[in-house]
Amino acid sequence: MYKIKIIAIALVLFVCSNCYGQLEFSLNKDSILKSAHVKTETYYSFFSPTDSAVYCINSYDTLGNIISSKTFTKKGTLLETDSLIYNSEHQLVKKLFYKDAAEIKATNQYEYDSCGNCVTINEYDNSGKNTCGSTYTFSSEGNLLFTKQITTNKTYFKTAQYFYNSSDDLEKLIYTYNNGDSTSEVYTYTNHLFNSIIYFTKQSKKTEYYNYDTDGRLTEITITTTIFKKNKTGFRKLYFEYDSYGLCTQRLTYVLSGLDEKTKCYYTFY
Repeated sequence: MYKIKIIAIALVLFVCSNCYGQLEFSLNKDSILKSAHVKTETYYSFFSPTDSAVYCINSYDTLGNIISSKTFTKKGTLLETDSLIYNSEHQLVKKLFYKDAAEIKATNQYEYDSCGNCVTINEYDNSGKNTCGSTYTFSSEGNLLFTKQITTNKTYFKTAQYFYNSSDDLEKLIYTYNNGDSTSEVYTYTNHLFNSIIYFTKQSKKTEYYNYDTDGRLTEITITTTIFKKNKTGFRKLYFEYDSYGLCTQRLTYVLSGLDEKTKCYYTFY
């Protein structure tokens, strides 16, 4: 279950670079949303004890599929809207990104193979021009093996290769970029739950350690970062709280100086 989710999140991150926090809030969340019959999910991010810097409202259909996501400023001004469209198999086929309530700034279209794996994502700008495409290759067992992202003018591309251990858990992920650079991620597990993820680049190393409660819910992530040439280290610790449904209701983020961010989640139900 958790292995499948990290592959899905890695796929999303491969396409979208502004998904901070999605991994933490997505672990085992889909099945919980469906069983709890969630209609809306609203989360507020506080960057100081009295300042709500941004809030987001996600809406779901009766099957638990997210159908829209709206982001607002602290004063309630709509910043952007994402609208998601599904086919009869409940597969995401189109995602519309709105600059405001009406103007479309970009569109993603998704294609699937006969096994239900997403194999192609194409991105289009507001004029309908194809600006970027991503392809995904899976094994016969359904494991994601290789991804490739390339802009239509071929000025940028990124590939990712996935490796698994004997238990079929994702063990290593290697990214290669058009300038020849590469980065890697190494995963370790305890009973198929993430124990740690280590990110390597030429300039730095980042390690994330995961802790869970007795129900297998993510409760803590400890993140340490080392920048080699500058000999600098960073520290961040995240704590998660849940309601009786198992839905995350609060995330607290601490740095060395203290509380850095608080995110609270509220839900409505069908």
